[in-house]
Amino acid sequence: MRDSSVYNNSQPISDASADVLQPEKSRRTKVDTISAEIITDLSSFKNLETEWDNLLEKTEGTIYSSFNWIFGWWKHFGENAFRTLSIVVLRKNGRVICIAPLYIGETRILNFSLQKRLRLMGDGASIYGSWGYRDTYGRSDFLDILCDVDAEDEVVKPLFEAIQQLVNDNRIDHLNFEHINDRSFVKRKLYPLLDTNKELTSTIRETDVCPTIHLNNDFDAYLMELSSSSRRKLRTSLKAETKKDGYEVSEVTDPEEVDNEIDILIQMHQSRWNDLGYPGAFFDTRFEHFIKEFAQIAQKKGQLWFKIAKDKKGHCATRLAFKYKGRYYDYLTSFDYDSPSSKYRPGIGLLTHMIKDAFENDGRTVELLRGDEAYKFDLTSDVHKNWSWKVSFKKERNKLLTILTDTVSLLTFTVLKEATLFQVQKNLHNSLKALVEYPRVRYEMLKYKYQDD
Repeated sequence: MRDSSVYNNSQPISDASADVLQPEKSRRTKVDTISAEIITDLSSFKNLETEWDNLLEKTEGTIYSSFNWIFGWWKHFGENAFRTLSIVVLRKNGRVICIAPLYIGETRILNFSLQKRLRLMGDGASIYGSWGYRDTYGRSDFLDILCDVDAEDEVVKPLFEAIQQLVNDNRIDHLNFEHINDRSFVKRKLYPLLDTNKELTSTIRETDVCPTIHLNNDFDAYLMELSSSSRRKLRTSLKAETKKDGYEVSEVTDPEEVDNEIDILIQMHQSRWNDLGYPGAFFDTRFEHFIKEFAQIAQKKGQLWFKIAKDKKGHCATRLAFKYKGRYYDYLTSFDYDSPSSKYRPGIGLLTHMIKDAFENDGRTVELLRGDEAYKFDLTSDVHKNWSWKVSFKKERNKLLTILTDTVSLLTFTVLKEATLFQVQKNLHNSLKALVEYPRVRYEMLKYKYQDD
């Protein structure tokens, strides 16, 4: 294995010579070396932007691995007294070939540390950063470590050594990676290496299916690959644009209109989910700030796909997606069940527009992202899986302490979740009526869940 030296705050922990003396020719010849640096401060993180996105172009990374997505996530969701930046940067002869966007999450009671976890940036959105149980839900559908495709095999061992040193220096208990996809570098390269390490305990479980439409041939040929009923649904949605009681589709291209249209998307999205008793993605206002900021950046870079449908009542559906390296990411949608054109399913009509646009612009895939909603399987039978991976780096320090940590985390998560669901009813009704509506709605949720299971 090539030499690997680790840096902390740009200061080398160990020094590796990059030159080997050639006595016969009395000259020095440069030898390839891989060095590692740990980024722990915001300024150094921000200075990585150019190298980060240059590297992303040489990887199979997604929009969720772009610098602006990850930096924005840290700014709005990640930065927390219980979280520490720990970005691992690997260079070969000075050129960045791998970036592992990591952070350390800690569970503490007062000043006593119960547990430390190494995680991928972008994974969690909870404001309760000290309780790791809630960190698993995030706004990023796919997460990964960025690695130059031509350097994957030579990088994996130096990367593990850098992670191991990070673990030792910070007394980290576990590695917890969420939303790692079948196609990711982590799943293909890092997981097999650590899973066969007998000194570590590695467990992995499937968390989501992620349907993907592969764009071969053209749109008409794609339609003919679908079932007759699915084909009819798409064509009916498109034909609705020509009907008097149908809808009109337009694209949001003016940067000044992006925020306004997102506000309408939020209103329809929240209304739908609140009516069902759920808080909705924008219950946490940080998400609104995050998505507006990123959408503006994506708009400037030509990475935003945003279309709206209007009927005689007004907005009936909106669909916001991102596009990067030939992949379209169907990220957010909202629709009005009570609109005059709802029978034509304008939300599906907008998705059909996206698929057509992807074909016409030489797209590779349309990513329908996490979730097993029935409409996705009307459009494709191809799926990838997301996984949750946990590695224990050492034997549990104290069995009783581990049980205590897990129990407190679970109890905290449960209490906060129920408090949030009650707050939804309180926002919809007065406090007295919320006391009646909360148990009724909660019962309906649980009944649906267990019937579905």
